[in-house]
Amino acid sequence: MTARDDFRPHDGEPPEEGAPARADNPEMGEAQPKRPKKKPKRRIRLIEAAITVGLALALTLFLRTFVFQITTVQGPSMEGTLHSNERVAVLLFDYWLGEPKRGDVVLCSYPEHDELFIKRVLALPGEMVLIREGIVYVDGRPLTEKYVDWPAEDDFGPTMVAENCYFVLGDNRPVSGDSRLAAVGALPRQNIKGRAVVLNNLFSGRGDSGIR
Repeated sequence: MTARDDFRPHDGEPPEEGAPARADNPEMGEAQPKRPKKKPKRRIRLIEAAITVGLALALTLFLRTFVFQITTVQGPSMEGTLHSNERVAVLLFDYWLGEPKRGDVVLCSYPEHDELFIKRVLALPGEMVLIREGIVYVDGRPLTEKYVDWPAEDDFGPTMVAENCYFVLGDNRPVSGDSRLAAVGALPRQNIKGRAVVLNNLFSGRGDSGIR
């Protein structure tokens, strides 16, 4: 048995003895060394990095705007429940499909104030509020508030909560500025930003802003 190779001399004659065989197809010549793959260009790497940073910033902005934010309590108006410098998470999405409930601790804003405050919802739209000898009455029924260590010292009301508004108080009633003040009153629904929950035992690090 003989083996046939693919090499033939150009003139069809067998090569002379000792002469090297030549290839009809130049592509069948000596194997060329493989070139190393080119590394990604610097411009491509910069674009990829910019896209990654942009997506991370967009995600952070979305979470802080629509989902939750971490903040720090400032001031004594919620003493008994929350202490000054205590961290809380504000669940911004909590009221997307529902409304604030009595007893919720909420992050809220006051009319003509840039600051944010943390208070407790005590009365809902259309309810009558009255405070006598430190006890809060809603529609004539006294509320049981085990979280209050310092009840109100002054009487208040009766007053009717307007539609789409919420009556809020701080748990430390003698020092809290809240819906009892004429300049504040019951807060419109859009002034309530989200529900606050304690965060100290979950995360570390300083929050983005303070609430009172």
